[in-house]
Amino acid sequence: MLNIEQVGATDNFFEIGGTSINAIKVIVEAGKKGVQLVFNDLFEQKTPRALAAYLGETNGAQANGGSRAAGGQATADATQAADGKAACGSQANDTEADTDSPYAELNAMLSGNTLSAMLAGERQSIGDVLLTGATGYLGMHILNELLLRYHGHIICPVRAKSDEDALRRLKTLFFYYFGQTEDFLHLEERVIAFAADILQPDALKSINQEGLTVINCVANVKHFSAGNDIEMVNIESVRHLIAFCLRTNARLIHISTNSIAGLSMDGVPGPEVKLTEQQLWIGQHIQENKYVYSKFMAEKLVLEAIAHHGLNAKIMRVGNLSARQKDGEFQINFNTNNFLALLRAYVVLGMVPYEALDRRFEFSPIDEVARAILLLATTPKECTVFHPCNTHRQFLSDILNGFAEAGITVRRVEQEEFRQALENMMENPDRVTLLRPLMAYNLSNTHQMRWIESTNDYTTQVLYRLGFQWPITAADYVHRFVDTIVGFDYFNVK
Repeated sequence: MLNIEQVGATDNFFEIGGTSINAIKVIVEAGKKGVQLVFNDLFEQKTPRALAAYLGETNGAQANGGSRAAGGQATADATQAADGKAACGSQANDTEADTDSPYAELNAMLSGNTLSAMLAGERQSIGDVLLTGATGYLGMHILNELLLRYHGHIICPVRAKSDEDALRRLKTLFFYYFGQTEDFLHLEERVIAFAADILQPDALKSINQEGLTVINCVANVKHFSAGNDIEMVNIESVRHLIAFCLRTNARLIHISTNSIAGLSMDGVPGPEVKLTEQQLWIGQHIQENKYVYSKFMAEKLVLEAIAHHGLNAKIMRVGNLSARQKDGEFQINFNTNNFLALLRAYVVLGMVPYEALDRRFEFSPIDEVARAILLLATTPKECTVFHPCNTHRQFLSDILNGFAEAGITVRRVEQEEFRQALENMMENPDRVTLLRPLMAYNLSNTHQMRWIESTNDYTTQVLYRLGFQWPITAADYVHRFVDTIVGFDYFNVK
C-alpha cells in the first residue's frame, strides 16, 4: 500500500509514509486476504510484528468462542459514533474500577452538584476573561457573546508567529462569522490577542492579573492519531491552565464533551444507566478511543483540583455543535465535522439501512450553546458540571428528508443490501476514504456493545431559572442546515 519494496518487521507504519487514509486501504486489503483488522488497530499496533502478535491474541480469543468483526462491516451503530459517542476496541476496559478511591471521591463530590446548591448559593460574575481556543468555532462564538452581553476585557492567547499576527487572525475569523459589526470595529478596545501556545507550561507566565475567568475551548477533536498530539492538546493544556488558575486565583470554565459517557460492554453498565451531571465514572468503556479518553482524563484533572486544591471550576459537556440558530452559519472547517462525514458516507453509498432511520440526533446551535455556557458560568461555585446540550432531537429520517428537498436522494434499504454495497464500494480506492465514518468504529463481535446516553435534566432546570430555553431545531432548521452545507458543495462526490 505504501509502494515500498521492503518493509521491516519493526518498521513503524506512520514513520515510513503511512497516513489515516492509506490505513483504511490497508484494512480493506487485509480483509480481502482474510486478516481482520479494525481502524484503531493500526494506530495502536504500528509495526508488522506488533500487529502479528496482536492478531495472534485475537485469534486465541476466537478459538474460545468469539469472532472478530470484518474490517468493512458497518451497522447503524456508526451513526452514534458520529454523534459524538466515540467507540472503543474489543479489549476489556482497564480503567480503574468505580470503587477505587479517585472515582468514588469525585463522584461523591459531584453529588452536591444540585439545583438546591444553585438556588442557595451565590451567583458569580464573569468579569475579565482569558479565552483559550478563541479562533475555534465555539471559541469565536463565546467571544462574540462576551462582547455582546458582558462588559469585561477578553485576553486571547493565539497560536501565531507574533502578537500582530495573532490579532490579525482573530479579527479575520471574527469578520468571517459576524461581519463588520460595531463590536468588530471596536474589537481592540476590549480584546487583547497575543501569540502563545498553551501546550507550553510557561505560555501564560506574563499574565499576573488576579481573578480572571478562564474559559478553555481548546480541543483536538481527532479520534485517532499515531502520535501523542491528542493527549498533549486535551490533557496537558488543561494541566497548565489549572496551574495558572491556582497561581492567579482565577476560575476555570472547561469545555468538555458528553462523549465521555462512553460504551457499555456486555451489559455493564446496564441499559438504565445514563451519564448525569453528578457523575464522572459510571463504569463506561473509554480506553481505546484517544479523544474520549483524553477528555475524560482532563475532566479528572479538573475535578481533582477542585477536590484537593480548592480550584473554582466548572465543566461544560457539550454535544453536537451545529449551525447557528440565527442564520444557519456553520463552522469554517466543516469538513472536519464527524457528523457531516457520516452523512456524506451515506450519500456516497446512496443508501442508508432502515435500522438507522430512527436514530435521533441532537443539534446544538453554536450561538445558543455559547449563550448557555456563559449563563451557566455565573452559577454558584458549588455547581461544577453541566450538560449544555439541546433538549430537542431530530430523527435521521427527517434529516434525509431535508437532503431530498435539496436534490440529494439516499435510498432506504435492508441491512444486508447496505452491507453488500459497503463491501463493494471499498473496492474503489478513490471512495474508500469517504467511507471511514462507517468503518472506524467497528467493534469485535466477541462483545456486545451499547452506546451510553447522557441526560441534562439538571442543566435544563438551571437554564430555565437563568431565563434560557433551547430553541426547537425542527424541519426549518434542518433544511437551513442542509442547504448551507450543500451550498458548499460538500456532498458533491461524483
